[in-house]
Amino acid sequence: MNAKERRKAERAAKQEAYEVSKTTAAATSKIGSKTTAADAVGEVAVAAPVAAPASHGGGGAGSSGGGGGSSTGGDGSTGGGPEASAALEVANAATASSGSLFDGVPSDAPLPKLIVFDLDATLWEPELYQLRHLEGYQKCGKPGPVANTDVSLTEGGRAVLEALATDERFVASGCKLAVASRNTKGPWAEQLLKDFEIQSKSLDERIMFKEIYQGEKTKHFSELKTKSGIEYNDMIFFDDALNGKFGNCEKVAALGVLSCHTPDGLTVELFKLTLNTYAKLRAEGGDLAQVVK
Repeated sequence: MNAKERRKAERAAKQEAYEVSKTTAAATSKIGSKTTAADAVGEVAVAAPVAAPASHGGGGAGSSGGGGGSSTGGDGSTGGGPEASAALEVANAATASSGSLFDGVPSDAPLPKLIVFDLDATLWEPELYQLRHLEGYQKCGKPGPVANTDVSLTEGGRAVLEALATDERFVASGCKLAVASRNTKGPWAEQLLKDFEIQSKSLDERIMFKEIYQGEKTKHFSELKTKSGIEYNDMIFFDDALNGKFGNCEKVAALGVLSCHTPDGLTVELFKLTLNTYAKLRAEGGDLAQVVK
């Protein structure tokens, strides 16, 4: 079996496992056992507005995905291996199916026009720089990492993406998806986006705008604004790196983009909280230069 056939087989197996987990979660819900994303909302907070930096120039030499200097903890980053347990998948599916991602957001509330995700340690794990054992690592050569074997979508990441793919309000809103990644393994990241599927459609097809290269993410967002024609105050952003040399959330928030810190990867709870925070701030004319935690 060549690399392409292997990727296809792995994708099919993962999708089958996920469909089984959703069926199990639905059955659990019918007998009165509920898993809700709202339970933890009261324990999360919104940070104070971030002061804008003197300049928003892009392109530093550092990368949150590169070498041992990763903002998410070097080789100890983000727990869990490439294979998620069936129990976690069932629990996650139940969380996703417990209600719309827009629960609590008034029907007439303004919604973001662009939702931007980081990749490493936010939508998937492990971080690609950690895959030094794979053939072609130095030059990001083929065959590269196999989706759902070498790299897996995080539990919350898959739940959010599945929900967005089927949520009537999201689809009707016309909101678009984007990625902003400082990944040092761009070719691998681009291939993985083609290999991961949500509702029989690749992430590459679902995500309209992709900015994947090293440097400050203020540059990524400048490009997203130019290419999409969408203003910063119409965007929300999810990233595992908060601040410091390899931080992203605070720097992007300073542009006027409501940002969410996802230290343990994207979760349904944080996604819902960020949507609700965005709707509330826009309705009240509040300052969006904040980091949701």
